[in-house]
Amino acid sequence: MGVIHKELIKTGIDAKNFKEVLIEMAGLLRKYDYVKESFTDAVIEREKIYPTGLNLPIGINIAIPHTDACHVNKTAIAIGVLKSPVQFKSMATKIDDLDVSLVVMLAIKESKKQVETLKRAMEFFQEEEAIKKIINSKTTQEVYDIASKFFDVKEV
Repeated sequence: MGVIHKELIKTGIDAKNFKEVLIEMAGLLRKYDYVKESFTDAVIEREKIYPTGLNLPIGINIAIPHTDACHVNKTAIAIGVLKSPVQFKSMATKIDDLDVSLVVMLAIKESKKQVETLKRAMEFFQEEEAIKKIINSKTTQEVYDIASKFFDVKEV
């Protein structure tokens, strides 16, 4: 079974700040029991200390929030397409604000798989056309069809 699931994809997320985005996306993971109750607070606190905003060369900013495996029940990836960009701090500088349009939240059960999953995510983010299609997607099915090709080649 793969790590991308339609129930963990949400388009049109309407949030005022990064915390609202993280709460909504962690809520999806929690609703389907992929993560423990502690996940939401842990992912928010980790984002404050180790920001995950990333400026892609195609002019789209993304964020890849995640936290420790002890907060995860089973590995999954939640994807959120924002209605309007929300500011996340840059992973590179930790102080610069980036207007993020796409959030890929990682819930990884085994710590040793975190590096592989992040590597796969970075490869995915280099696929300009796929990212542009996801940003413009209106349905979870569209996002699922694109993302599952990258992440579910084999389970991470």
